[in-house]
Amino acid sequence: MPAITLKQVQEDPNRDDIFGVLNKYIQPDSAISASQAASTFSQSVKAQGEDFFWKFWKDVFSVAQQIPHDNPALDKLTLFVRELTLVPETDDKVWEVS
Repeated sequence: MPAITLKQVQEDPNRDDIFGVLNKYIQPDSAISASQAASTFSQSVKAQGEDFFWKFWKDVFSVAQQIPHDNPALDKLTLFVRELTLVPETDDKVWEVS
């Protein structure tokens, strides 16, 4: 399977946020596991605000839209999202629910 080339709104090949993590993770020759990618995400959540989560989901949707429906990278992206549900809670609150 050939490599996936993703485009981002703000082109920066050194981007080390979630878009960069997902870009590395979904490649066919990637040694990064879904749990490692999810763990990287959970570590970057600390000290982030609500805007971070909106940006995160925007990046996930942007990546999903760029992967052909029959490409195994889409399965990898699905595994990543599933792994997010398995990451232990940080007890950090993004906002209060009353």
